[in-house]
Amino acid sequence: MHSTSSLSRRERLRETTIEEIKEAARQQMAEQGAAALSLGAIARAMGMTTPALYRYFENRDALVTALIIDAYHSLADTLEDALAPLPATDYALRLQTLLLSYRLWALQHPQDYTLCHGAPLAGYEGAADAIRPAALRTLKIIGFLLTEADAASPLHLPPSYFQPPAPVRETLEALQGVFPERDIPIPLLTFTIMTWIQVHGLIWQELSGHLPARLLQGGALYQMEVQLICQRLGLALP
Repeated sequence: MHSTSSLSRRERLRETTIEEIKEAARQQMAEQGAAALSLGAIARAMGMTTPALYRYFENRDALVTALIIDAYHSLADTLEDALAPLPATDYALRLQTLLLSYRLWALQHPQDYTLCHGAPLAGYEGAADAIRPAALRTLKIIGFLLTEADAASPLHLPPSYFQPPAPVRETLEALQGVFPERDIPIPLLTFTIMTWIQVHGLIWQELSGHLPARLLQGGALYQMEVQLICQRLGLALP
């Protein structure tokens, strides 16, 4: 969103209305699930006509795309805020805090997390190019942290990560080009993605209720996995 100080009154009103529409959509998803998202219902809840709402979002897909982008940015902002007060060279603490903050955000924003990582909404045709920069922010945060830690003291990485199969390497090399600010070596990028897959799997099981609640109570199982990830890397936790 633009800085409100640089916008005209009309532009500020438009930005405010867009945010109100998105908030109404989030409320609808929280009450009825993402599959029930309806521009008509949102318009009625806001006291608008559906044609009036189309002046802000041309269709449901455009609104869903905006919500997904907001969710990814919200997650990445939360992770950056969690890391900000921590010692820059305490990489074990930073990685642990980052991964625990990831789970906490997901539990606090289950509809947003599901919208980003759950099954695609029926009929939704996402704008992948528009979503990609926001979606990659979290991987970038993890990857940059691991790169800094490895530069300070080489991390313990599986030998297979240094010589991945050709299709995996080609995909990773393409992904490297998305992060021009800093080079993330292939082994570290592999570990970044594998770490995300591991924590996402546990979070998804927790959100979906597929595992006994007692097993996940208090996040103990997730914390065990976070500790194991740090230990595998050779990062010592207190």
